[in-house]
Amino acid sequence: MNRRRVHLAAATAIVALSSLMTVTAARAANSATVFYKTGWNPANIHYGINGTWTSVPGVAMDTACTGWKKKTVDLGNATSFQVTFNNGSGTWDNNGGNNYTAGTGTTTVKDGVVTANAANPCEGTTTNSATVYYYTGWNPADIHYGINGTWTSVPGVAMDTACTGWKKKTVDLGNATSFQVTFNNGSGTWDNNGGNNYTVGTGTSTVKNGVVTANAANPCGS
Repeated sequence: MNRRRVHLAAATAIVALSSLMTVTAARAANSATVFYKTGWNPANIHYGINGTWTSVPGVAMDTACTGWKKKTVDLGNATSFQVTFNNGSGTWDNNGGNNYTAGTGTTTVKDGVVTANAANPCEGTTTNSATVYYYTGWNPADIHYGINGTWTSVPGVAMDTACTGWKKKTVDLGNATSFQVTFNNGSGTWDNNGGNNYTVGTGTSTVKNGVVTANAANPCGS
């Protein structure tokens, strides 16, 4: 085989691989982290990248710290995107119908003001989480909860099936160390601990037959 052709083919392959790696790196670099100041719990971010929007109501945001929700979005090759927010129950913040425009990096949206290249508003705060296992025959089962007095919209958030007889949900508590919890079947039947609610702390807890067990073992095994 002609050595010149071999070297040329190898060089072409290297250039192609280098170009692919450059494109891939550029694509991976284009992400946006949006912090949204709100009392809503839950809160959704509904966004459009290059004209393609998420389905309504959008994507659930995570609790970053008290008063702030957070979501990191992969923008592909875009450098900015259109953003709106809602509480999942028909109440929207869409910047007066104009949408918000957020770019790459970290952006905060507070009181209608977008701050680009912003500092993390939760820097230095502690974020706690709680995993709740609920023993029930309901399918589906929802968990309706309040953190620092701010409650999810009724009926709450759908729980996942962990194993036979058990539903499960992990909740970000922000800087709270406990929260109030009730459960329902999504059709008007409630378990609210006789009107007193359940109090659940961080870590793993089980709720079975009206009894809360803190720092519990996973009832479904490892």
